Amino acid sequence: MQLGKILKTAREAKGLSQKELAGLVKMQQAQYSRIE
Repeated sequence: MQLGKILKTAREAKGLSQKELAGLVKMQQAQYSRIE
């Protein structure tokens, strides 16, 4: 499984949006989106 898919699965399991998670890790949502 690719890292992006792992991150997305874990994020969705916690009920977080990309914007919420990006804020938690001090990153812009656009940057996080490229990783995922």
